[in-house]
Amino acid sequence: MNPSAKNELLKRFSNAPHAEGFRAILNSTFLLGETVDSAKKRADGNPHLSDAGRKAEVAKFAMDTIRPVVERTGPARKAMRWNANRKDALRPPTPPRDDLVGELQRREIRDHIKGLPIGERLVFALEHPLAVLAMPAALSGLPEDQYQRVRDAFIAEKFGPEIAEIEVLDSDLEIVGAAYDLALGTLRDASGLSEPAFTSLVDKFVREIDGV
Repeated sequence: MNPSAKNELLKRFSNAPHAEGFRAILNSTFLLGETVDSAKKRADGNPHLSDAGRKAEVAKFAMDTIRPVVERTGPARKAMRWNANRKDALRPPTPPRDDLVGELQRREIRDHIKGLPIGERLVFALEHPLAVLAMPAALSGLPEDQYQRVRDAFIAEKFGPEIAEIEVLDSDLEIVGAAYDLALGTLRDASGLSEPAFTSLVDKFVREIDGV
């Protein structure tokens, strides 16, 4: 594997507290990928092996290294799932079912929006997001794209700090993912497996290790 690629990826990490752990994962992932080069050198230097034997020995070593790479990057995949769930939880609140007075008020606002010219609805809706977002887009009086703008604006205002943290973590996870892909690419080339067969083997290890 290319050391300059590792150094470039390391530079891209944020200064967030979690980044130190991800740097360690990246370094060890690259180290595992680099062991294939060492295996090739050992095989090339073994006078008792034929060309086919050297290739087979390196292929076996590469296949034996797949699981350690998947294991080492497991915490990053766990963080990715956690971050995705956290992102999905950022949504407008669901009004209480017993809030009849509040629902009447929200309905009046939606009815008012429906009575406005189409070009004036978005501005008013942005001032009353909870009334709009209490119902699906089809019942809000807004076109789908405007409804989504109201939703995005509400979430950005209400969850700004959380969104920033999620985006930083996502960015750092992408860096670990790039190292993972580079390591797997090195192992796939050395293993001699077809891409479908290699991917199937990796997926099997991911299911076993991640339990998902």
